Amino acid sequence: MSFTQSQRTIVVVGATGIQGSGVVRALLSDEYGGPWFVRALTQDPRSGKAQKLLSDYQTTDNRLSLVNGYVYDELSLRSAFTGVYGVFAMTSESYPGKLITEEWELKHEINAGRNIISAAKECYIKHLVFSSLPDTVKASDGHFKRIHHMNNKHTIEQLARKELDGFTSLIPAFKEDAIEMMQWAAVAPTDKTCYGAFELEVEQSSEELGLTASSFEDWLTRSGWTGP
Repeated sequence: MSFTQSQRTIVVVGATGIQGSGVVRALLSDEYGGPWFVRALTQDPRSGKAQKLLSDYQTTDNRLSLVNGYVYDELSLRSAFTGVYGVFAMTSESYPGKLITEEWELKHEINAGRNIISAAKECYIKHLVFSSLPDTVKASDGHFKRIHHMNNKHTIEQLARKELDGFTSLIPAFKEDAIEMMQWAAVAPTDKTCYGAFELEVEQSSEELGLTASSFEDWLTRSGWTGP
């Protein structure tokens, strides 16, 4: 079966960031489901980060392109999403160029998510993949109600499930060194809003070793462990 380019084109939101650039690389190097064409969404295609992405991952058949778009501007998203098959999207708790000091300001992330969902629906996107996080209110049985950077993503996920026919939620796992962030959050002043995931100097990406699922019972069988 042959496919047109539009049927093989994916828009990647947050393409110049750590998570987004990994998605770009994975799509362009996919030997099983590919070839894919990728539109890397960026606020400024001429920026150093955008040009580096193009330099690092451009293919010999030019399947990577840069497209202007901003998650707080739905019209720009509609323009970027027009004529493509799917979208990979992520949102951030930080707001470009603004220091967040009040909890209510973190709702901007939900606004960005609404724009992405609305643009995807308007452009008849066949499938939206969203990088989400769990509902910590439910997971903690109501004990933790203010972990906004997680709960806001879960809210966006639920909105997408209601509005879109083709939707997949991905929930990334924490790395072991996340304990440093947890310690940092624990000692934050009580009069400050703590919303970050990692300190900038320790934020980094790592090569993923492969996707698999395993139960504790599987591990017991493989390891031969019988207990103390």
